[in-house]
Amino acid sequence: MEEIHCTLVAGRHEGMPSLCVYSQCGGVNAEGLEALSSQAHAFINEHMEIERMPFFHPAQASYADCEFYRGSKKLVVYITGFTPALTSLVKACVSQGVPMDVMHYDRETGEYVRQSVLP
Repeated sequence: MEEIHCTLVAGRHEGMPSLCVYSQCGGVNAEGLEALSSQAHAFINEHMEIERMPFFHPAQASYADCEFYRGSKKLVVYITGFTPALTSLVKACVSQGVPMDVMHYDRETGEYVRQSVLP
């Protein structure tokens, strides 16, 4: 599966991928959280290939009752410590069916360690 590597928030650390989910982040209030959610969905829609998946459960009246999506690329995010931004991105990936891994910085080795979040 193709991987798209990006940084969660621009300008917070050196040596990270130039593609960023958020160019800047506002405060942690209702407006700021809504803005983070909107930006996360916009990033997913722009950079990830999302397809609608047909799914029918016996309890459904029709295929139109529920919509399911699947991303054909995996998002690999170098995280930068701003939890509300990461939470908004995870929610966007879940709603669009995008597989996601995060890269954590290991201060002892100076390397990034991968953690699978949404396989």
